[in-house]
Amino acid sequence: MLNNFLWNDRWTFGDISSQQSGWRRRLKRFLKFNAICLVGILLNVMLLNLLFNQLGINRYLANLIAIALVTLWNFWLNLKLSWRVTDVEQ
Repeated sequence: MLNNFLWNDRWTFGDISSQQSGWRRRLKRFLKFNAICLVGILLNVMLLNLLFNQLGINRYLANLIAIALVTLWNFWLNLKLSWRVTDVEQ
């Protein structure tokens, strides 16, 4: 999780995180990132269960669909919550 967070902080959302310097802000982003990913894991398991066990979709296709949807979920929520810019410069 730490490695994934650091890549997101430096590369994926690097332009945003560069505006939010300081260890307190980075720690806050890290905690939000972990919470979103935890929910994403639970969502992935639930989607996989629904697609494979309930709807009878092939296990690999169901896993691919669940991973794709949760990847979008994680990216969007992290963009909106973890790396959002809240400070207004004057």
